[in-house]
Order: sequence, then structure tokens, then C-alpha cells
Amino acid sequence: MKKFTKIVATISTVRCEEDFLKKLFDAGMNVVRLNTAHMSLEDADFVVKRIRKISDTIGIMLDTKGPEVRTCEFEPIKIASGDKIKIFDKGVSGDSARGFNVNYANFSKEVDVTCRILIDDGEIE
Repeated sequence: MKKFTKIVATISTVRCEEDFLKKLFDAGMNVVRLNTAHMSLEDADFVVKRIRKISDTIGIMLDTKGPEVRTCEFEPIKIASGDKIKIFDKGVSGDSARGFNVNYANFSKEVDVTCRILIDDGEIE
């Protein structure tokens, strides 16, 4: 029977011993995913070299980190559901009682006022 399903395993330097990778490969793992948001270039290189010791047929998928805009330090703001807050570009003075700055200087030029903005990994919208 032809196999149509791919088995993807996320691997990091924490658990990439050759015997462990070989067991995963023997169990059917086709692809190793590297989450580059949580590893350095050196870490990724180390894992790839370990994978290649096991097989040159294992696919390697890089999950690259997307852009992140971070909030700058600000005084706590009390908000309730439905309240509107202002997000100011890096270096722009604003009403700190109703908003905060982000670390990106072109935020207001690239994000339309009607866009959904997720804060705290989506905990706040």
C-alpha cells in the first residue's frame, strides 16, 4: 500500500541523539521541522548534521519566525472590552493614559487603523 501521509517531527538540540532520531525514522518519520524562532543558526546546523547521519532522504522543513512588533515600556493602562487604545510608532510621543509605543518606527504607516491587532500572543485583540 502506498503511503500518502507524511510524519513530521519537530526536533531541537534538546533531543536529537542519533539513536533517538533513528528510532523516529524507523517508525516512519519523513520530515524534521526546525523551529527557528527557538534556535540559533548553529543549533539548526547541529540538528541538520545529526539528521543527515541517519538518512539523506529525511526532509528538512524550516519554520521561520515571522516579524514581531514589541511594545515599549509603558505605565499600566486600565482597559475594558470594547475600549479603544492608541498604538504609537517608536519615538512618537502620545497619550500614555490611552495607549503605548511599539518598537517599530513605521507601524502607523504599514498597519491600517481598521486592522485587527493581536497583543500578548493573541490573548488581547
